[in-house]
Amino acid sequence: MKSPHRIKKVKRIKRIRKWKKRSLVVLCSFIFLICFLLILIYTSLGIKIISSIIEKVMPEIQIQHVSGALNDLKIEGFSMNIEGVDVKVGKAALSLSGLCLIEGKICIKDLDVDDVLVNVHTDAFTTDENQTTEPVSTERSVINMPLPLELRKANLSNVVVNVDDMQFGLTQFTGSATWINEKVYVFPANADGVKALFPDTPTNAAVTMPVNNADSSNQSISDTINAIFNQPLLSSLPTVNIPLDVYVNNLSGDDWLLHIGGSDYQFNALTIQATTENNVINAKLLKTSAKTPYGDGDIAVKGKIILGDAWPVSANISLKTQAQRDQASTEITSVIDGRLLGELTMQTQIKGLNQANIDAKIDFSEKYMPATVQARGSMIQWPIFGQPEYQLKNFNVDLSGAVTNYHLNAKGDFYGQSLPTILFDMQTVGTNEALNINSLSVKLPQGEFDLSGNVDWLSTLKWDAVAYFKKIDLTKEIPNYPIKLDGQLKTHGSFDPSAWTMNIDAAHITGSLNQAPLQVSGNVGFSSNQFVTANKFNVKWGGNTIDINGSSRQDNLLADLRLPDLSVIEHGLVGNISGKLTVKGSINEPIIKSHLVIDDFSWQDIVLEQAQLNLDAKYSNLLSGKLQLTAKHLATSSLVVDNAEIEVSGNELNHILTVRTQGKPISTSINLEGHVNKERTQWQGALSEAIIAFNPKNSWKINQPVKLQYNLTTQQGSISSHCWVNKQSQICLDKNLIIADKGQASLVLSNIDLTLFEVINQGETRLSGTVHGKASIKWSPEQKIPTIVANIESKDVYISQQIASQTLAIPFDLFAINANINDTQAKLDWNFSIKEFGRFNGYVNVADPVGKKTLSGQVVIDELSLSIINPLLDNSEHADGIINGKVKFSGTLLDPYITGNIDLEHSDIKTTQLPADIQSIMIDIDFNGKSSTLNGKLQTKAGIVDIVGRADWTTIDNWSANVSVNGAAIEVTIPPMVTMTVVPDIRLQANQDELNLTGKISIPQASIKVESLPPSTIDVSSDEVMLNSNLEEIEPQDLGMKINSRVFVSLGDKVSIDAFGLIARLSGGVYVSQTSKGLSVNGQINIPQGQFKAYGQDLIVRKGEIFFAGPVDQPRLNIEAIRNPESIENNVVAGIRVTGLADEPKTEIFSEPAMSQQEALSYLLRGQGLDGGDQSENDMMTALLIGLGTAQSGQLIGSIGSTFGIKNLTLDTQGVGDSQKVVVSGYILPHLQLKYGVGIFDSLATFTLRYRLLPRLYLEVISGLDQTVDLIYQFEF
Repeated sequence: MKSPHRIKKVKRIKRIRKWKKRSLVVLCSFIFLICFLLILIYTSLGIKIISSIIEKVMPEIQIQHVSGALNDLKIEGFSMNIEGVDVKVGKAALSLSGLCLIEGKICIKDLDVDDVLVNVHTDAFTTDENQTTEPVSTERSVINMPLPLELRKANLSNVVVNVDDMQFGLTQFTGSATWINEKVYVFPANADGVKALFPDTPTNAAVTMPVNNADSSNQSISDTINAIFNQPLLSSLPTVNIPLDVYVNNLSGDDWLLHIGGSDYQFNALTIQATTENNVINAKLLKTSAKTPYGDGDIAVKGKIILGDAWPVSANISLKTQAQRDQASTEITSVIDGRLLGELTMQTQIKGLNQANIDAKIDFSEKYMPATVQARGSMIQWPIFGQPEYQLKNFNVDLSGAVTNYHLNAKGDFYGQSLPTILFDMQTVGTNEALNINSLSVKLPQGEFDLSGNVDWLSTLKWDAVAYFKKIDLTKEIPNYPIKLDGQLKTHGSFDPSAWTMNIDAAHITGSLNQAPLQVSGNVGFSSNQFVTANKFNVKWGGNTIDINGSSRQDNLLADLRLPDLSVIEHGLVGNISGKLTVKGSINEPIIKSHLVIDDFSWQDIVLEQAQLNLDAKYSNLLSGKLQLTAKHLATSSLVVDNAEIEVSGNELNHILTVRTQGKPISTSINLEGHVNKERTQWQGALSEAIIAFNPKNSWKINQPVKLQYNLTTQQGSISSHCWVNKQSQICLDKNLIIADKGQASLVLSNIDLTLFEVINQGETRLSGTVHGKASIKWSPEQKIPTIVANIESKDVYISQQIASQTLAIPFDLFAINANINDTQAKLDWNFSIKEFGRFNGYVNVADPVGKKTLSGQVVIDELSLSIINPLLDNSEHADGIINGKVKFSGTLLDPYITGNIDLEHSDIKTTQLPADIQSIMIDIDFNGKSSTLNGKLQTKAGIVDIVGRADWTTIDNWSANVSVNGAAIEVTIPPMVTMTVVPDIRLQANQDELNLTGKISIPQASIKVESLPPSTIDVSSDEVMLNSNLEEIEPQDLGMKINSRVFVSLGDKVSIDAFGLIARLSGGVYVSQTSKGLSVNGQINIPQGQFKAYGQDLIVRKGEIFFAGPVDQPRLNIEAIRNPESIENNVVAGIRVTGLADEPKTEIFSEPAMSQQEALSYLLRGQGLDGGDQSENDMMTALLIGLGTAQSGQLIGSIGSTFGIKNLTLDTQGVGDSQKVVVSGYILPHLQLKYGVGIFDSLATFTLRYRLLPRLYLEVISGLDQTVDLIYQFEF
């Protein structure tokens, strides 16, 4: 038997073995579990198994691909979709350090995440309505990390988070951090491309204000203010305990973007150094370089805030803008100190471009928000940097008190881009119920404005104020209607949504309007019930007066108008308007009666003798009444109305319009009846009578009543078919015309007598004959071009053209024009036959006129004869020749291609009506696609003049053309002044920019004889102003191209002039140039020999030089003319010398040898000195006066001779001294000259007959004291 002790020992051994076995099993199981977990997390197979388990357990998570182990884990295509949240990750990589676990911490060696997209839809979140809000504990709860977490390297890229319509993003983040217990340390990190984009128009935003339960729309302004401020805006703030302490060593970044309020704010070079410990946030440094819509600058912030108790805060903020080329930078320094739940102070100093100091104290924790603000500065602008839109200079603003009792004083100078300079000074006292304006002074460039009064909004908005105007001048703002005002007025009134009143009392305003005295006085008032009241309201403007008295409520509002001086309204406006206007009832339902008379009215080209306007109308849901307008003797530049009567009567539903006018060139008679349906959607009318008379023989009238309709809803109308008839002529609308977006019209012309129509060119062109035609027009919104099909044809058309004093008749035995226009083509063709004078036909077609504009067509001229102008020539003259041509068009409208030929041949011209002696003309024009050539020949008496030219439009915007003319001489005759021979050698070149004329014109011989200047040579005044038919100034038109010329004009040896007493021969040459600066002439004209009649004497030109060096009317003269040596004694030379510019010539009398001016003048006029001979002073004076008198009477004597058929009748003096005599001469036959002379001092008469046998041979018979017969031959050497 075993002892108890042994039994116990055995049992103990068994128990130990059992525990050993159990411990071994547990240990093995734990080791197995450890191994299993290590296999799962450190093998690729294990990771894949875990991934599959997660996807099955949580269907919201999907992983496309996973590889590697925990030390090198890679995930692709991760997505998670739970209620309201959708997460997608493109790629992620994680690397853990297993050795760190031995050290008792978790180490993430590397974390890479790329392409993260998170979409959050807050409206998908569900909330439990029965959920109760747990009270917020003021004790701090911390988040402790059980093991230290070390993130050695993190890299996040392309992260986008969308929360509703807000978007947040991150382009790149790199950094490292450590989390130990509740402390997180962020080591130097970098975040680029951070963005926060907020919508421009919030879709789900609301601002809640503390208001009473009553409907806010019925609250007064005072109640609304009390509802907002009768309790603190910040009564309490929670204590915020941050569960983690975060220490940011240094966070840098670039390209940060904030989009808010429709604007972008960019931040670069960002640096953040900050810490959070419990509820204390300490920003050691926050600085960045910012770009905003208002400018660029550098911002730095340092400060501290405690999120608990009274929320104390202290901060230093600095901002420095970037300097610009024309602007200095602005530096803003602001110090904030205090408590959000208490008094908060701010001191701001602005230096640089903007200069100001702002001190403020405000308490958001007290009701009615007590505050004190002082702002002073020399200049501040908005935007703060960049081009200013607004500026405030030399300002001082003081605000103190609370909403229930505050003082606001402000003064300064305000400038705005589109505003005048405003200098203001304001002193006010206000409460939550009223505002008392002690004084408000505003000074503008236009004048001064002072205001005082009060505004009360306790129940309704009321005001009572006095306004003063001082030297208000709006001349610069309204230069065409200058206004100047001085005076004062009182105003009071009230306003609420249901009713309002406004009254102007004791107005007394003086000044001027449009430079006429203006005075306004009296009282006037308006109200929301549309009644008007006036008491002695008077307006005096110049000599015009308007008096308004009474009340429309009491049916006695009367306006008396007396306007005798209409020139104050518009300069040049003349007339007298007088009458009365009575208004009864409210403005919504007025009853108006008026009687106005206009007398002796005129303005520009409008003249009216008298007009009367009578109106009796009322409105009460329906406008009704009667309006009569009569006028007498109304005239304009193109219209005269002797009498006019216009009457409108009825109401909106049924009305009648009658028009009667008598005048020239048109008289009318119209009767129109119309009515509107009850729904006021349809107007219908009937034109029962319509007559338009241009003269008693040209009167058009409708053949039947015309029905008119207009739908006011669809805005569509219609006109019934009808005809306008004038004897046999008819213009008919053969179908009803629909006036709408889509419709058509059809016109028919029958037997239209062309004599009824006048061409507007002062009667120089007249038409006759009859034509027929049709026209059809269709349109719709789908069509870019209306469809038009029209034709006119006739076999009996005459065009009579007045040319000078003769009429050229062009008879057409075929006159046809057809047009077809639509979206696909625009075609015009014509066919004219001018009886036996030839034919002219062709067509032009533009395919796709809106798009490509493809061009095709041709013009055919078939044997067009120059003999058509023979009726303009004399019986002995004629013009013959044939013009033929065929030209084809292709290409496009903007790039035409033209081929063909036009030529004039077999011409024979014999006429004296042309200034040139052209006997025949040959012209040949060839078109070669993008170019053309011109070859022409002019046959003159001297030979042939060649005309050669070429044009090129290869590039339509760079076309060019040139023409040259040279060859034989051309005799040019401009009766009765000029006969010359011209040899041309000129060239003309032109393009789209300029025209150049160069070459030479030779004049080998010419005869210029001028007795008087034609009217066309009179210079136009330098201050000439061209006016149109409305007497409005016509702006000069630019020719569109520069005109340049440089032509040399050469005078030969046979150029003579006989003008204004000068008979001489000319020679030399000048360059005539035209540039943008005007016409100029350079060169020299010589007078090698000649005679000049002056002071009653025939002076001989000894020296004659005319120099041109600039404007054609300013040549420099150097001319000497002496008395004929044969008619002067003592071999003295006496004459006149003209020098200087032609517009300011210097004239002097000279002699050789030199002598006094009196002596030289005597030799010049008498041929003798003052002491010569036995002549008395009376005789000398007689000779002088007769000489001067005959010099001034030449034109009158010539006119008398022409009256009696004597040509070239002249009165002159001959001889010297005592033998001086007065001679009258003239031609009684073409070759027979008669002279009769009488001695001045001896009274001896001499009668002379001279007959020209040959051009230089004369037979002369003289009868006096002696009778002689002489045979005279003239020659020059």
